[in-house]
Amino acid sequence: MPRIPSVVALVTSLARAAGSATSCRAFTSTVSVRRGPRSLCRHQQQRQQPLSSQRYASSTTAAPSTPSPAFFDATPSSSPADDAAAIPAGATQKCHQLFTTLTDALNRSIARPESLRLLSYTVTSPADADLFRQALKRWRMAKMQQDTTDNLLFLDTLVRVRAWEPLLEMLCDRPAYRVLPARDHVEALVEGLRVDVKPEDLETLDKVFKGFAVSLYFDIVPGENLYASVVLACLECGGEEGSRRALVTVKEMRSIGVEVRSDVIAALEKAGVQA
Repeated sequence: MPRIPSVVALVTSLARAAGSATSCRAFTSTVSVRRGPRSLCRHQQQRQQPLSSQRYASSTTAAPSTPSPAFFDATPSSSPADDAAAIPAGATQKCHQLFTTLTDALNRSIARPESLRLLSYTVTSPADADLFRQALKRWRMAKMQQDTTDNLLFLDTLVRVRAWEPLLEMLCDRPAYRVLPARDHVEALVEGLRVDVKPEDLETLDKVFKGFAVSLYFDIVPGENLYASVVLACLECGGEEGSRRALVTVKEMRSIGVEVRSDVIAALEKAGVQA
């Protein structure tokens, strides 16, 4: 019987095959060149706990891990696209107004240190979140100070408004955004993308696997909840490819000792996938 490839190999091959059709170009090149595929087994002794909901309440709140100074000083990988003059569909007037003001201030080198945080307070929709994403990239290009505690607040904000596309893009392009997620951010991202998977929807399913790969990219050990979201997404996609990926993922879970949740087992049985 041929050996079934690991989920890590699967997400790496998906990332390499994505090409210019996705927004994760920087991530795919990083995975294949800088870090390469890695075995989950090497990380099984590590443990990372979700941060408290109060993790950004003070400037002394700790991040999931301590990044080096270069983490916040690296040059972004690309320049942001020009912004549209009109308010984007779904964006609020208040957020767009502050975004425009901040962009102008950055262009004139007069932006205040708290300006980006104030913009984040106005984010109430995925469209607002995408404006914030663009502002963060400009902020980085202008070499403005980027606080670790603020970064956690920014990620919490994107999760709260379910801005999965902007969040995925930010986490997949570390040089451009320099945000460091916790386990709960990645789990929320993958579960949020899973909900959007439709039958035979391989494009969205690929995004679920990229979200899974983000955990490896940031040295977060995938647990049963993250794996469960991936398996359920595969089953919701269905078809031959969806079933194949579900089987690969479940076998990976069992091989490294990750428990398969009861709802996942029930979904596998209902879909007729013998894992």
